[in-house]
Amino acid sequence: MGQPCEETAAVRAAAQFAATGHRVRGFSLLEVLVAFLIVGLALAALTSAARTGTLFTRVSAHTREAVSRARSHLDTSGRDIHLGEQSGDDGGGFTWRTGTVPAATSPPADGRGVPLVLYHIWADISWGMDGGRRHVRLDTLRLGAIRPAP
Repeated sequence: MGQPCEETAAVRAAAQFAATGHRVRGFSLLEVLVAFLIVGLALAALTSAARTGTLFTRVSAHTREAVSRARSHLDTSGRDIHLGEQSGDDGGGFTWRTGTVPAATSPPADGRGVPLVLYHIWADISWGMDGGRRHVRLDTLRLGAIRPAP
């Protein structure tokens, strides 16, 4: 019957202690638990950062879409100037409001031309996200002629 060829960990540790005078040591349970705690905290921080990054990406995409829609409404309002406010549903969860008010009037220099009006036009696009409302507002000034009353 043969002898086992493998040495046990205890036999190896005893041999090393005899040769060097130093005890062979592993990690204690407390050290292992602290290491797991540090790894867990690092993973929690990474998860939180990823979640925040995803939220900011969605907000940015919706904001870009809202700015594009507001520009479109400003272009439409600037072509066909109607005083007052209008609003509606823009689809995709976006709602819009536009408004036009006279900002200043300029009489013609020679007294014979058409008087000009500087109009303040604004467009506000809002949408719901994460239980709240967000919005983008763009303002512009447009020069136009005074329309005669019908």
